[in-house]
Amino acid sequence: MPSRHMLVPTSIVTFDTAPAVGATGSQPIQQDEIFLLYSKGFEEGRARGINRDGIGSPWMWDEDGGLRLTDPEAQRRGSWLIDRDLALALEKEAIERKRGRPAVLDWIRGETGRDPGEVLDEWVKELGSTPDYPSEFERVYGPKGYRIVGMQGCGNLTMNSWFVGFVNSDFTENQPTFIHRREEPFETRQYTCLVKAKGDKRLSIDLLRFGIHRRRVFRTREGREEDITDKTEFAVFGQQLVRGGQPVDFRNIVTQFEDIRHLFKLPNIDPDVDLHGARQGKRPRMLFGEDRVDDVWFGEREMTAHGKEDLLRHALTEPILLDRQFETMGAGWDLVRAAFAAPTGGGYRELSDDAALYPPRSRGEWRQYSEMMVEIYLQRNVYAYTMLGLDEAGNVIASAAGGLAGRVGQTLEGMAQNMITAGARDVLLIDEGNDVFQRLEQRYTVEPRRGRIRAVFMFGQKATGPSREEPPAPQTRA
Repeated sequence: MPSRHMLVPTSIVTFDTAPAVGATGSQPIQQDEIFLLYSKGFEEGRARGINRDGIGSPWMWDEDGGLRLTDPEAQRRGSWLIDRDLALALEKEAIERKRGRPAVLDWIRGETGRDPGEVLDEWVKELGSTPDYPSEFERVYGPKGYRIVGMQGCGNLTMNSWFVGFVNSDFTENQPTFIHRREEPFETRQYTCLVKAKGDKRLSIDLLRFGIHRRRVFRTREGREEDITDKTEFAVFGQQLVRGGQPVDFRNIVTQFEDIRHLFKLPNIDPDVDLHGARQGKRPRMLFGEDRVDDVWFGEREMTAHGKEDLLRHALTEPILLDRQFETMGAGWDLVRAAFAAPTGGGYRELSDDAALYPPRSRGEWRQYSEMMVEIYLQRNVYAYTMLGLDEAGNVIASAAGGLAGRVGQTLEGMAQNMITAGARDVLLIDEGNDVFQRLEQRYTVEPRRGRIRAVFMFGQKATGPSREEPPAPQTRA
C-alpha cells in the first residue's frame, strides 16, 4: 500500500469575457467580466516593496516604524483581506503561531523595543477594521447589477519590481491611477500587460510603456506606439510565458524574475537542521560577515548581482560556475558539501572523483571546479502559480496551481503547457507562492495560505436575460 498521498490541486477555468454579439434563439447571454481591485493606499508609488539581497530572508523597510521587516504577515499589514471570514481565521492562526516561536518573539522585541505580546495583539485588533475584496466589489459594482462569479490573486502588484498597473474604473472613481512600488525604473522598461479596454471591454495582452511623468500609457504594436490612456480601464503586468500559442523562450524574460527561486531550486546553505560534517553544524552560521539565523540560498546573491545577468540565462540550459565566497559569503567546502547533501539541500549530487573530470551533464549534479568555484547544473523549481491567458475569441482562461516551494507543485513550463492545452493563445504569469488562490462562486478551487493580498482579479457577471446553465467544474489534476 502507498505510504503517502498528496493531492496538488490545479484549477483551470474559462470565463466568457469575449464581447457578446447577441442572443441566439432561446439561449440568452450572460457575460462574464474581469475587474482589477487593489488595496487602497498602495498606489502612485506609495507601496513598500520586497527587497532580495541574497544574504537572508526577503525584507521590506517600514519608514513609519523604522523597521526592517522580514515577517510575511508584517510585510502585508495594510493589505486587504481575501474574504472576511476565511482571511480572519488564516491571519489569526498565523499570529498565534508566532506567540509560540521564541525566535520570532525575540525578533519583534529586538526590532520594536516593545513587548511582543502587545505587538501581536495590535495585529489582531486591526483585522477588524481592514476591508475585504468581496465587500468592496459589492459596494462598487453591486448597484450596477454585478455578482461575483470568481476571484484570483494578483499579489505581486506593488510588492515586486516589474509588477505595475494602471486603473481608471469605477473602483478608482474613474480617476486614472498608477499602481507600482517605489523606484520602479519605468523609463528603461516595457511591460507585457493584460489590458481591458473601456467601452467594448475587449481584452488583449500588449507591450506597454508607462510615461509616468506625463501620466500616460502607450501601446506598441508592429513597431508603432499609440497612446491608450483614455481608452483603458486597466492594465497590469505579468511575465509572458506563451505568445501566439507557443511557449516563450525563457532567456528573454529571466531577468524579469526578482525572486529567482521561482525558476531555480537553489541549495539552502543555512537550513534550520544539524549539518553533519560542517564545522558550524547548527544555526547560527557565519555567513556574509555575521551569524545568520535565516535561510541563505547558495548562488542567489551572485546570480542577481548587477552585471551577472548572463548567469541567469545560462542557468536555464547548462551548468554554471558560482563562487562559494561571492562578496564575502564565506562558505567553506565543509559547509557546501554538508548543505548540498542534506535533505534541505534540494537533492543535489556531487560527482565522484572520476566523474568530476567532466562537467555536470544532468540537472542536480555539481562538482568542485576550483578552489573557489562550484560548477552546478541547477534544477528547475516547483512552485504554486496563478496565470491568466486569452483564447482565440478573447475569453479569459484563469489558472491556479497549488504547491509548496521546492517540494511539490509544477514548473513554470509545465503549467504554461497546461494553459496551451486549455486553449490559451497568450499567457501571463501573475503570482507565485503562498499568495496563490482561486475562488469560483462560493468555493475555493485552490485555497489561500494567507489572508491578505495587495491586489486581486474579480470576475463578475451581469445578467442580460435568464440565467444560463451552471458552468462546468474547473479541471483539477493531481
